[in-house]
Amino acid sequence: MKLFAKIFICTIAVITAALAVVGYVMISGSFKNAMEHEYENAEAEYQLVKFALQSGMLSGSENGSLTDEALKEAAEQTVSAVQRDTKIMVLSEDGTAVCSTFTGFLNLPGVDEVGEGKVEFHTGAENGSERLYSAGKFTQSGRTVTLLLSRDISRIFEEKRTMERSFLKTFAVAELVGALVTLGFSLYITRPINKLTKSTRAFAGGRHDERSEVRTGDEIGELSGSFNSMAETIEGTIQKLELSAKQQKDFTSSFAHEIKTPMTSVIGYADMIYQREDMTREETKNAAGYILNEGLRLEALSQKLMELIVLEKQDFTLSEMPADEVMRDIIETMRPAAESKGIKLESEVQSAYIRIEFDLFKTLMMNLIDNAMKAGSDTITVAGLLCGDKYRVSVADNGRGIPADQIERITEAFYMVDKSRSRKAHGAGLGLKIASEIAAVHGAELHFESELGAGTTVSFELKGAAE
Repeated sequence: MKLFAKIFICTIAVITAALAVVGYVMISGSFKNAMEHEYENAEAEYQLVKFALQSGMLSGSENGSLTDEALKEAAEQTVSAVQRDTKIMVLSEDGTAVCSTFTGFLNLPGVDEVGEGKVEFHTGAENGSERLYSAGKFTQSGRTVTLLLSRDISRIFEEKRTMERSFLKTFAVAELVGALVTLGFSLYITRPINKLTKSTRAFAGGRHDERSEVRTGDEIGELSGSFNSMAETIEGTIQKLELSAKQQKDFTSSFAHEIKTPMTSVIGYADMIYQREDMTREETKNAAGYILNEGLRLEALSQKLMELIVLEKQDFTLSEMPADEVMRDIIETMRPAAESKGIKLESEVQSAYIRIEFDLFKTLMMNLIDNAMKAGSDTITVAGLLCGDKYRVSVADNGRGIPADQIERITEAFYMVDKSRSRKAHGAGLGLKIASEIAAVHGAELHFESELGAGTTVSFELKGAAE
């Protein structure tokens, strides 16, 4: 059952119960008050008739005794003085009716057991009308008589029935109005929930940009806000997963391509050397040179892949080392390769102590310098500057530069800005990925500043201290 139906049914049930209780209390209370008033009037009337009958019996007595004729005469005189709508019956000691205005003999339960000096009341129907009976017993002039009175109270019961009919009409109108108000109220309450449900279904159906527009200050508004927060988190996670899947796809396709292309050529040239016996010395040398170049690239690829795997699985211990000595070793290692390409390698290194893992840090710097050498620059500057408790390391070149829309992807595995140039230089698109991983091991992050045609600067910060 939907919440709308639950609210509607429960509210109608409460309204119905409340109206029924109110109606019952009002009608029964009014009827009770009216009956109590009638009881009071009946008792007052009984006492008045009793006094009149006692007076007549006292007047008709001789020597303190009262004959049957005198009792009857006193009773008849009393009856004649009573109002017409009140019926009266006087019974002697043996239960014989001395005088009566009742139609036939009235047999009221408990009349014989009425105590002397007490008044008992009963209600009953007589000839289609509701009546209130009062009965009492007393002794006067040596005679014990029972006095019964009856008064018409049909008016009270008719008023009760009229009130019940009026209440039923009022009840029906109130129920109808209550149902309409409850219907609107239920729709108003559940409308935000329906909107939120619609948003959740849309989100579950794949529309991950769907958000709830419910803005209320109650629990539903809080639930809507929680849903939006959850949706933001899930959408962000999905986007990350989609990006990761895309990167893995690029990794797989690039890796397959990087392996397949050189292997196909190597196999082809090796087969040609093996099969052909008429190849000239120059042709054989060219084929062997191509095999050598592709082999070198495959060797570099496998080595860097191994380094990448190791970086993701091991923890490393950092040691304090003099920055100027470390940088000097790296620059001297890379200088022959730079000079062979006509590239000038410069350094501006400030003395300080830095916390590094030497082999990894050297690989990081060599990768950055190697990438700078492939960028078509003629000058590469390696700098180190102590800034407070940080040591800023940078590698700057004046080469081709990197397009702004590709800077965010250059640290992805196998991603290459210029794939044709990278392959010619035995590149595999792993250098900056490995450099980024090594920087993370040292608690640093690579920052790239580049301008097309002007060059690129790669920098990061290490923990440092002055010598």
